[in-house]
Amino acid sequence: MRLGIIVLVLLAATAALLFGPGLFVDRSDVGSPGGAPGPANGTGPELRAPGAPPATGDSPKDEPEPEALRLERPLNVLLLMTRKTQRWARAMELGMRDPQIQLSGYALEDTPGVAAFGTGKVPPVGEPLTAAWFDAQNFDVLVLSDVDPNEFEPALWESVASRVRAGSLGLWAQPGVPLPSLRGAPAPEVHGLLTEPSLAALLPVERATPIRGQPVPGVFGREAPFAITPAGEKHPASRIVFWPEWSRRIWQLGAASTPPWGTQFNYPVEALKPGSIVLVEVHPPSGKPLPMFVQGAPAAGRVLWFGAQHIADDTLRSSRHTTKWYALIHNAIVWLAGRA
Repeated sequence: MRLGIIVLVLLAATAALLFGPGLFVDRSDVGSPGGAPGPANGTGPELRAPGAPPATGDSPKDEPEPEALRLERPLNVLLLMTRKTQRWARAMELGMRDPQIQLSGYALEDTPGVAAFGTGKVPPVGEPLTAAWFDAQNFDVLVLSDVDPNEFEPALWESVASRVRAGSLGLWAQPGVPLPSLRGAPAPEVHGLLTEPSLAALLPVERATPIRGQPVPGVFGREAPFAITPAGEKHPASRIVFWPEWSRRIWQLGAASTPPWGTQFNYPVEALKPGSIVLVEVHPPSGKPLPMFVQGAPAAGRVLWFGAQHIADDTLRSSRHTTKWYALIHNAIVWLAGRA
């Protein structure tokens, strides 16, 4: 029986070299005084460093480099995964290489609640990840990547919900395709993120198509391209650069790539809750656009829903695109932490 795997990444000072010059622009912590979370609607103080062009000013003639918000103090992130080998989980790691981000990765494999250990913010040897342990760590952001919440105690999600509503924790939810439980239960028709009461109350999804039958809802025969919305062009979590017109052009160029910035699966959301903000859509081969990257209603706290899975290889592997996606991931994490 294989042990569950815990992966701890304490990000080193070599991140500037890994990202390459010019990615991190000095746009220091913004928000309320003292670094407290600012407004949760993406319309907080202007992200601008002394001498830097304002986001709404004249845009450059040539395509600007992706810019990632610089952090002036540490930010702690917990990434929960079902399996560490997921490509998107690896992309999340690479997108958080800023030396100010401390990333703890916890990956369940075949044995729920059993883990081998690293050297940082991880539970004691042989113990599951519990609400008591989570509460003691003071994480700023929680990322749920293809995780079944039923593998953890309900008290954990009650604690998460309480902290998200209080503004002390940001939540990124990426459901993926529902899979059989690690305990052997069959795959559910609705992802556990949408049926676990505490989490479902936070997420922007009002209604989703049950995943059953053929063709499988949300699955496309080829990559369906992404398209940024007017709100997404300006939102720190999705814009990639600080000029809306350039943000739009970058997303359009990505969608026109071969293969495009897109996905072969997007969770089949039918309706969103009032106040939700769609940042990025998926345009399937037929039918209406589907919400992919969504900010939850501000009253629920800082929450992002990322419905895509099986993102095209070119999107996350080609050097033409990876720095843009790493910047997007980084900035989304910064926004979730209330620093943008």
